[in-house]
Amino acid sequence: MLRFAAEVKDTLGRLRSGSQIDEVQQYSLLLIICALIHLLSTVGFALLGVSQAAYFNAASTVLYILCHAFVTGKNLHTIYYITYAEILVCTVVTVLTVGWGYGSQLYIVAITPIIFFLSFSREERNDGAREIMAVGTTSFLAYTGAYLLSAFVEPMYETPVYAALAFHTVNSLCMFSVITVFSMIFLRDQQEKQNMLENERNTLDYEAGVDKLTGLFNRRSMDSFIEEADASGESFSYIMCDIDHFKNVNDTYGHDAGDVILKGIANIIRENTRETDIVCRWGGEEILILANGSNLEAAYRLADRIRRKVERAQFVVGKDTIGITITMGVAEITECATPEELLGLADNRLYAGKHAGRNRVVYSG
Repeated sequence: MLRFAAEVKDTLGRLRSGSQIDEVQQYSLLLIICALIHLLSTVGFALLGVSQAAYFNAASTVLYILCHAFVTGKNLHTIYYITYAEILVCTVVTVLTVGWGYGSQLYIVAITPIIFFLSFSREERNDGAREIMAVGTTSFLAYTGAYLLSAFVEPMYETPVYAALAFHTVNSLCMFSVITVFSMIFLRDQQEKQNMLENERNTLDYEAGVDKLTGLFNRRSMDSFIEEADASGESFSYIMCDIDHFKNVNDTYGHDAGDVILKGIANIIRENTRETDIVCRWGGEEILILANGSNLEAAYRLADRIRRKVERAQFVVGKDTIGITITMGVAEITECATPEELLGLADNRLYAGKHAGRNRVVYSG
């Protein structure tokens, strides 16, 4: 019993701390609670001299201990119904021996929503709605039947009023405690599932907005960032980058070499931009930098620093070491009426740099 008490304490501690409680732990907690309640009832009925009820509760205690010892993820469904059936039989036995006033029928009320919680958590659940409806209907019939039984059949034992009051109070306390605990577990489970869904959705959104080769944002994502920057009312600049002679690299060394260079340049740009700057693969060998909060001069300094870093870099592809350069066009939003015009201006300056000999940053003209 000390081990059971320690396990209950550990499970409740995990619940308070926000740790996840899996299906086996939930069933184990239910079995331990049922065993402890029946053990307490065994002692109480033995003291009152109600032998049939005492024997039944003792047998139920052993049953729950055995179920707890053998509970696994594969037999939860069986134990689920053993628990439910035992509570229904226990209600009938208690009503026949000592009457309705002892409150054993309250556990029918408690077990119905608990079974819903556990059924909802079971990974192997099939047709859960029909199963829950069947359990709810059975609970109603059993509760009503026990009440009618108590109305027409005299109990086997006459016990003191204080005994019925004590049992009913304890059973009420246990019922509400069990419902509260399992409601908290259910709420925690739903929060965990909601967080998992949210994380999965964020992951999918992120993956949908990222270029797989370079890890940079793609054009779809950049469109959203540009809208946000334009709506903010703050200054921003574009830096349009294009890798010089990239087609020659692919033709000479192969597309794998081109991929290595693209990823290498993407890393250089990431390492030299701020967290507030947004970098995307605009298309092919073009990379667009959205320099938030940067005026034309600051954006030019950033672009030239990146250009010099790329110029000094050496990209190793197999046995080959490849040097590469980039040309960049820079424009600030104050020079244009719309982000679309700004993109056109940055693109024109980029191609002006190409015509002027490449490996340069153009920010005027």
